[in-house]
Amino acid sequence: MKMQIKANNPPWAGKFASLKNIATASKNTTAPVGEAGKDDARKALANALVWYYTDDTAYADKAINILNVWAKSPTVSFGSDPNGQNLLVAGWIGSLMGPAAEIMRGYMGWMPDDMAATQAMFKKSFYPSLNKASTWNGNVDLTQIDAMLAIAVFNEDKALFDAAITRFETRLPAYIYLTTDGGTPTTLPGAGWFSPTKLMDGLTQETCRTGGNYNNKGTDGGHHAQYALAAAVNAAEVAWNQGVDLYGDHQNRLVSALELLSLQLTSGTLQGACTVDVAASNDIYNTFEMGYNHYHNRKMQDLTNTKTMLETKVRVSSKSDWNIFFETLTHQKGL
Repeated sequence: MKMQIKANNPPWAGKFASLKNIATASKNTTAPVGEAGKDDARKALANALVWYYTDDTAYADKAINILNVWAKSPTVSFGSDPNGQNLLVAGWIGSLMGPAAEIMRGYMGWMPDDMAATQAMFKKSFYPSLNKASTWNGNVDLTQIDAMLAIAVFNEDKALFDAAITRFETRLPAYIYLTTDGGTPTTLPGAGWFSPTKLMDGLTQETCRTGGNYNNKGTDGGHHAQYALAAAVNAAEVAWNQGVDLYGDHQNRLVSALELLSLQLTSGTLQGACTVDVAASNDIYNTFEMGYNHYHNRKMQDLTNTKTMLETKVRVSSKSDWNIFFETLTHQKGL
């Protein structure tokens, strides 16, 4: 990535420029409460990445400033919510703050006491909302799992890491269907399937979800599935870097989901999976690069639909938001 950025090659150069626009200093002197913390989390990770790619310590200092403010702030809390939104917010923010802190571990200017204070902040403020598994739709639990693994690595907390792996092993088969599961999808309490009319490999629990206006037709059309799949693949990537091969253990499930969701989003149809075969989501996220990088670039598999998705949509115009963060920059190695 450093070589591509230095050579000003597209698409890396353009994505890097967008990342630098986010990598500004935070003006907060205490940690914002709840969803308002998203902006700090994005800035922390953006600054950490820009520092890593450029060796410019000005960005390192901005990143650790945010982390230090959060570590010393008495306001870091996700509270409680009868609908479980606080659990999702902790996952969203933790999935960015955890990697930011882990990247900054390599910066000599981050004092050991400040680093330890950040670890303590994660444990005190994030653990309670992450260790309580959401019984809402599966995208929430997968986002929590993503954050748990990222923070566990920074905190060197094997117990948290193992708990997240156990959650992953339980949640993924209840979120992504394979025909080998039988005629009824696996279901976990509180997260029922949205009445698919046709079961197929790679179908997600939320494929047929209704509500919202993500395709101008008042239906989900793969919007939340993109968040969930990104969280699942990010979790697998963290585990892979720690020597745990979730990618391999769940290859058929993850590849099928990447391929089916890519087909749905590029064709504009949900492939007959739902009662009304409405157009798929107009919201396109930077979800597919990391999974494609692993299965295609590392494992030499053909993911035809995912390749088309990347070429025609993701690398043309896609969003990096919440737990989905600049995957084209960090994991794109060509097609």
